[in-house]
Amino acid sequence: MITLESLNLFFLLSYLIIVMTEEELLKKIGQRIKELRREKGMPQIELAVELNYEKSNMSRLESGRVNPRITTLFKVAKALDVDLQELINITK
Repeated sequence: MITLESLNLFFLLSYLIIVMTEEELLKKIGQRIKELRREKGMPQIELAVELNYEKSNMSRLESGRVNPRITTLFKVAKALDVDLQELINITK
């Protein structure tokens, strides 16, 4: 079922892809993950453990050196107790 939230997420992602390169997008998403993690007072290793990731993989994600799957972003959002749309809201 298509919801208003899923449509908003689709349009936000579409907009972001149009206005910036993939590399820029990945860096911004990584910065956003780091920002939210720090706001929660969570060390990087703690988030990595919660996601069952190696710390080095978490570091690559936060630095924008990997292209995460949507399922990965969903798990990160859940671990940070935010919704997916807030996680990828890099327009702030």
